[in-house]
Amino acid sequence: MPGIGDNIRTFARNRRGQQVGNGECWTLVETALRNAGARTSNDIMGADNVTEDADYVWGEEVNAADARPGDIVQFRDYRYDLSSETSTEWQERPHHTAIIDTINSDGTIQVFESNVGGSRRVQRNRLFLRSGSVGNSSVTVTGRIWVYRPQAK
Repeated sequence: MPGIGDNIRTFARNRRGQQVGNGECWTLVETALRNAGARTSNDIMGADNVTEDADYVWGEEVNAADARPGDIVQFRDYRYDLSSETSTEWQERPHHTAIIDTINSDGTIQVFESNVGGSRRVQRNRLFLRSGSVGNSSVTVTGRIWVYRPQAK
C-alpha cells in the first residue's frame, strides 16, 4: 500500500505540465498534501500564519541528509552555482517550496515544483541540497533549506 510520500509524488507527477490552482509553488504542495491525507501548512501553522512571505512548515523537520522521496523542501534565499572548466550554471529559489521526487547519489535531487522560470505549470527539475562535487564540476549551495516529512492527519 503506498504511503503518504508516494501519494504526494504521484499527485505531482500526474499533474506535470499542468497548472495546479493559481500556479504558485505553495498551492501545488498544499493541494498535494491535502489530496494525500496529510497535514498541510494551514493545518500546522494556522491559516493566519500562512502568509505570502512565511517560511512554511509541512510536517516533521528532518535533516537534509535523511531526505527521501515525497518529502517537502522549503527554500529561503537558495542559490546554487555549478561550475566546471568549460561551463557555469546557476539557479535561485528566493522563497520556494518543492516536492522531492528522487534523490541521486551525486547529491542532486529531482523535484516537482511550479512557479519557476516564468511558468506556473508543474515541472520536474534538478536541484542541490549541499555543496560539493558532481562529476567534474563543483557546486556551491547558499541560503536556507528545510526538509519536512509529511504527516498523516
